[in-house]
Amino acid sequence: MYQNPYEELDWNPSHWLRGNFHTHCGARPGDNCGKLPLEEVASCYKDCGYDFLAITNHDARTSLPQAQPQLPVLLEGYEYSFDGHMLCIGGKSLSKASHQQAAALCRQEGGMVIACHPHWQRENYWTAKAILSQQDIEGMEIDNGVISRLSGRGLAVDTWDEVLSSGRLIWGFANDDFHRWYDLARCWNMVYAAPHQPAIIEAVRKGKFYASTGLVLTALEMTNGSNLFLSATHQNGFQEQMRYEFIGLRARTLGVTYGKSASWVLDTTEPYVRVCITAPNGAQLWTQPIYQPAFFEGESS
Repeated sequence: MYQNPYEELDWNPSHWLRGNFHTHCGARPGDNCGKLPLEEVASCYKDCGYDFLAITNHDARTSLPQAQPQLPVLLEGYEYSFDGHMLCIGGKSLSKASHQQAAALCRQEGGMVIACHPHWQRENYWTAKAILSQQDIEGMEIDNGVISRLSGRGLAVDTWDEVLSSGRLIWGFANDDFHRWYDLARCWNMVYAAPHQPAIIEAVRKGKFYASTGLVLTALEMTNGSNLFLSATHQNGFQEQMRYEFIGLRARTLGVTYGKSASWVLDTTEPYVRVCITAPNGAQLWTQPIYQPAFFEGESS
């Protein structure tokens, strides 16, 4: 039986939060990634319609303002910067120990851990094997907006599918990795949650979010255990025909349909299916996997 992370969710836009989990701000000695002040960065994101930001400076926790009605919700965090980088979000401590120790501590303190930019600088900055070796990594960046102007490639759905196909369920994120003003709002995550840190982290842990570079998911429903229905629009609400690609084990394209919405009948032998929606202008949206729990519990070969 498939498990659908989006089951019985309300698709009213007011119940979804737009946010970025990878944000640098404030100049500090030895770290040139974020020059703009926190309040200026947060204000810019607020103007772009964001509801939350995780502040993730390199190996440093950032003091967040207590009263912030004019700013998005700010999440505590840092970017663990020993090769390869990880986002440690929602924990209480900073760790410069091993990857395993830092990730475990973040998780113990109620936080979550995301592998950063798998193809930064080199094709396999984070290999699937390396991600699989870190049991406390719960997600990975399948799109990183800043890499296209640095070195490497930001899109990493290939690594995501390799990890999923190995029997490990992790979630896919699209993050700006904001450094400068021109990195703003390249991609984002839409989370079904109340606007505070614990609720956002809890929703992400359950896969109640999707990643986007400009599209809004307006429905993802499963009936009779295998019948999928999806629809999406542009961020401004404009509807047009889009490409719906259904992707399964080992990154196989199970099928493609075109329209303002899409229907698909799942083959119940497929351990997971995720959907990539692409608009004519190139904007994309990635759903989290709809999956058979037994496959990710080591019960499948």
